[in-house]
Amino acid sequence: MLYENIGDVAQRANTNPTALADQAFDALTRNDYGQFDELIHVLSPALGQAGLEHLKRRMVDLSNQPVKKPAEKDRVKIGWSSSGPIYADEMAESSRVSTVRLSLMNIADAWGDVDAFIEQYDEKTRKMPKIAAEIARRLLSAGRVEEAWQAIEAAEPRQHNTRWNWPDFAWEDARIDVLEALGRTEDAQAARWNCFERSLSSVHLRAYLKRLPVAEIKIDKSFVQDMATNRDGAAIVRSTIDLGHNLGLKVVAEGVEDAETLELLREYGCDLIQGFHISRPAAPGPLGPWLRSRAGVNGLVNGSLSA
Repeated sequence: MLYENIGDVAQRANTNPTALADQAFDALTRNDYGQFDELIHVLSPALGQAGLEHLKRRMVDLSNQPVKKPAEKDRVKIGWSSSGPIYADEMAESSRVSTVRLSLMNIADAWGDVDAFIEQYDEKTRKMPKIAAEIARRLLSAGRVEEAWQAIEAAEPRQHNTRWNWPDFAWEDARIDVLEALGRTEDAQAARWNCFERSLSSVHLRAYLKRLPVAEIKIDKSFVQDMATNRDGAAIVRSTIDLGHNLGLKVVAEGVEDAETLELLREYGCDLIQGFHISRPAAPGPLGPWLRSRAGVNGLVNGSLSA
């Protein structure tokens, strides 16, 4: 963003808010490539209430000045689409409408005026999943949780033309956040798992696992027993250990039956092990002497792996 420091400079220079708003207006109406999309956000501290109000008035005035359509013979073609020719006046009108709407939305955000933001969308557009998510997040930030839920529930999911029921992630994530705010933690967890099932999203899987009421995970012996000779099995074990540690969990490997497997698990950073290489099941009586005799052997201390 080439103008990210303009806000600080404008504040330090004590720029007149009205003059600054006029300059912002000129830039926004020449925003052909989206280069000034974040300008209001950057300038809002320097614009202050007076500057933002002046900019809003200018945008409202612009909203009442539609681009005049020339006589058909005078219209300029600038391209073609699947529906026919594209005219310069059509593009200018579309740009005007978009500039006004986005600017008024950004001004509303600068003021924290959720209702003014919502007003920029008609009822039909508010039901688009992405737009519903934007609205819900702003309502949630304003503490209007029930209204945020209503916005989410009113959305009409897109109809996909393939057999894959791919999630609208913006809507799904907003829905999860609103469910959490409503105290519906089980429903939020179910939604995270649903996203993972439908898309194999690692983000949603991690979020789901982090919230499980567990302190450790166990790697089944079917993956552990042949990991010393099975590259795929070893990769699964190592990845599971890394995943568990990234989630703040201890990892237990069961089915350890030889020294080579034990060494690999130590190398991978496994926390705890179980298996016949350590001991077969024993009665409580002999357990104490066995532990004392095995302390420090093969890096084992009280059944755990040392570094």
